[in-house]
Amino acid sequence: MNHLWIAYDALLVTIGAINVLLLFLARGHKPFLVPLAGFYAAFALSLFVAMSRRYVVFNVEGTHSQFVFWAYGIGTLLSYLVLVFIVPTYHQLLGWSRQRLTRLLAAALSVAALLGISPWSVEFAPDGQSYLLKWGHYAAGFVYFSVFTYVMYMAVHAAMSVSDARDRLFARVLLAFGAVGYVESSLSLIAEIANRVEGLGAEGEYFLFSSVPYAIFSAFLAAYMLPLVSPRGDAPAESDRTKVEALGLSEREREVLELLLKGSSNKAIANELHISEATVKTHLNKIFRKANVRSRFELARSVVGGGGGPPG
Repeated sequence: MNHLWIAYDALLVTIGAINVLLLFLARGHKPFLVPLAGFYAAFALSLFVAMSRRYVVFNVEGTHSQFVFWAYGIGTLLSYLVLVFIVPTYHQLLGWSRQRLTRLLAAALSVAALLGISPWSVEFAPDGQSYLLKWGHYAAGFVYFSVFTYVMYMAVHAAMSVSDARDRLFARVLLAFGAVGYVESSLSLIAEIANRVEGLGAEGEYFLFSSVPYAIFSAFLAAYMLPLVSPRGDAPAESDRTKVEALGLSEREREVLELLLKGSSNKAIANELHISEATVKTHLNKIFRKANVRSRFELARSVVGGGGGPPG
């Protein structure tokens, strides 16, 4: 059975490494892929730490609770780092310009993560086989859960509002992946509140709950990014630029079109360009007329898809 676990873990690590590489290669195609690379790498590392801790606990005799807690602490820091990266990922995906909020949440998560591994969070039992969770652990967990709730709000919003079909599908799969993590975090928090004394093997209970959705999401993520990094992906990009130039757009209309093709809503475009939504609609109507289309979907298909230039 242990051999199967090792093979499964090796598969997860391999998939993770491949996807981190794909994210690095594809980062120039879509802005939200840059923080997403950090999110994915942090999550993959946290899962790897959880795997390593589980093997040590169940296979090394005489494991001390301090080792388990500090290994758990490293995984916790990485879990907080996951949220630090996923917040700007969603801000980029939604077209929201909220840099101050991003920095504020990153600072709050950093302080909470350090509090979560401080002496205010744990007290080790004399026998070395368990530890008592203290107020600092729960305070850090409250900050984590609050930011996670905000992330889930953005995830739902992105799954409904992103206009690009592929990005919307990506947002919906990421929402499902995040929902599993949200439920897991809720169950973990409830269990910790109910039982403040943790044994050596307690952190391994939700291993499959995390790793199976991770494996599924990783497969989808690879399929999503492969077209972006394939050698053939450069030719359509040049063709797309030719189509845009053929429309004869003004500089402002080009900016609106660029944001639209990234999946930004009218409100997000207005915020990004510091204009009103009514002005955005006016620019879009002009672009629609020049491209001889009637909707965002037709425009995106005409410019990025297989359609030719503006119909005569």
